[in-house]
Order: sequence, then structure tokens, then C-alpha cells
Amino acid sequence: MTLPIQEKMTILFQGDSITDCGRLSSFLDSMGSGYAYFVASQMSALYPEKQITFLNRGISGDCVDDLASRWRRDCLSLAPDLLSILVGVNDTWQYCTYGNGRDASHFKKIYQRILSQVKEQCNATLVLCEPFLLHVAPDVIAYQSELDKRIEAVQELAHEFDALYIPFHAHFSKNCSPVDSAYWAPDGVHPTPAGHALMANLWMEKVFGIRAGE
Repeated sequence: MTLPIQEKMTILFQGDSITDCGRLSSFLDSMGSGYAYFVASQMSALYPEKQITFLNRGISGDCVDDLASRWRRDCLSLAPDLLSILVGVNDTWQYCTYGNGRDASHFKKIYQRILSQVKEQCNATLVLCEPFLLHVAPDVIAYQSELDKRIEAVQELAHEFDALYIPFHAHFSKNCSPVDSAYWAPDGVHPTPAGHALMANLWMEKVFGIRAGE
């Protein structure tokens, strides 16, 4: 199922550095230079008559707890019609590296809480994005089993909240066969422009049925 494009809708992107991607936080309409920017650029060019507002509130380094701490300011107060969230990779590496007690069950509990707040207070359509790791080095691959637990949590939450689901990890995995993984993300986490374009194309296809080049 994909969504119709509504006039004057507000689309909010939330997450960590992959969403942030260098946006200027002092400029509230800054979209950064990643997949959120690509989506906003392409959709604004294709549908200028829809007058869609795009917002980016991703913050580099954020875990789901960080989203929760700023949720009223950076989500609920903005009253989005559609909310897209990509989070989980920082939760994974911090747990694996520091043993901070924030396991996959904690991740799901906090994520569930902020989604409940959205449904109760602004009832935005939800788009939950699959966190991903590209296997560029052994130290990155070592995190995969813990990331898988958070991917499963996001899948379960998408089902629980009737959200659209964007399978970024599966999509990158499929597209890593013809070229080296580093082509899409040199460190396994932060995409190149090509990687962000791949993400944006998948996002638009899964959410609005827009296929690149058509």
C-alpha cells in the first residue's frame, strides 16, 4: 500500500546522523544533504502544486532515548502529517561498545512510547525505516547480530502501529552484490551521495509509489 500525496502536507524526517547529514540546525528549513534532502528536492520538483512542507530534525549521534528527550519540541509541536523515523544504528554500537544496558528490549520500549505519543497527540501517518549496516569490515560485521534484534523490533512496531516500512538494510544488502559495499557507505553506516540517492528512491517508492526515472 502506498499513500496519496496530499496538498499542503507536512513531512517530517527524524533520526540520527544519516538523516541529519550536515543540516544547519540554525535554519529550521535546512534539509541537510542526504536522503531527506533528495526526497524533498525530487518531490518538490515533481509536485510543485501540492505545496508540501519538508522538515528535517535528525541529529547526529542520536539514539532512541535522545529522540524521546526532544520529542515534544522536535516532533509533536511540529504536528506533521507524515513522520519518517530512522534510528537504531547508534543504539546498536553504543550497546556493543559500552555495554550501557540499553538492549533491544529497551530500544523497543522507548520507540513504542514515542510512537504512542504521536498517535495520541497528532495522529501522523508513520513511516518506520529499517536501520542498516553495510559489511565493509570485520568490526562492523560484529554488530550485525545486535542490529538484527533492533530491525526485528522496528518491524514489530511497524505492524503494531500500522506504519509503512522501509527495508533499507535489505535493500542495501541486495544492491551490494554488483559493487563493493563501500561504494554505498565507506564506513558501513554513513552513505555516499549514491547511497543516499538509493535510499531516497526506495523511500519514495514505498511511501508514495514514485519510481525513479518515471
